[in-house]
Amino acid sequence: MNDQTAYIEEQRFRKRQVIFREGDPGSCMYEVAEGRVGIFSDYGKPTEKLLT
Repeated sequence: MNDQTAYIEEQRFRKRQVIFREGDPGSCMYEVAEGRVGIFSDYGKPTEKLLT
């Protein structure tokens, strides 16, 4: 195995918890196994918009 070896780690999040913000550098991929996730632009600002 090398430093690029992928692994799966289960994480749980609270309702309305921010998982990551627009513009954050990406370091992983998320798979939603249960529940719902909202994707927003300008989250928390007057121009906030639900994308999906």
